[in-house]
Amino acid sequence: MLHCCIHNGLRLLHPFMPFVTEELFQRLQLLCHQPRATVMLAAYPEPKACAMWASPKAEADMATITRLSASIRSLRGLYLKVSLASEPASQPASE
Repeated sequence: MLHCCIHNGLRLLHPFMPFVTEELFQRLQLLCHQPRATVMLAAYPEPKACAMWASPKAEADMATITRLSASIRSLRGLYLKVSLASEPASQPASE
């Protein structure tokens, strides 16, 4: 699974970072004992190939976590705003 994700990710990133992705792609092939090839000639990933990894439950769980995180950040910002507003301004030290 990890190999497939990295392989697809390198092919997706190649137009934007050609030298880095080429180096990583060839090293990945060496680690997996595959014949060396160039990422430049590899087929661009198709959305249908990754459709089997789609998980509505995982997506719903992540949406819940995102909403929870946004709520916590909003409460934290509100708390900090109120606590800073209620503090008296500090006076500069007189010499």
